[in-house]
Amino acid sequence: GMIAARDEFTRHCPHATAEWQLLGASVDVSGVGFWNPVRTTRGALPNGAELRPLTNLHIDAGCGVG
Repeated sequence: GMIAARDEFTRHCPHATAEWQLLGASVDVSGVGFWNPVRTTRGALPNGAELRPLTNLHIDAGCGVG
């Protein structure tokens, strides 16, 4: 599922970089949700919510889809 989610993204959207890129895309994602008490992870939310690994990604609009 993780490989299929990445393939869906890379098939339609610009090459991923270390810099943030606004894509104007609307996606539906699935994965394993949990709350991580350690908030030092890069990009961590203040409430500790994480979705990792991402196991499904469907681009509804944007990146040339829709």
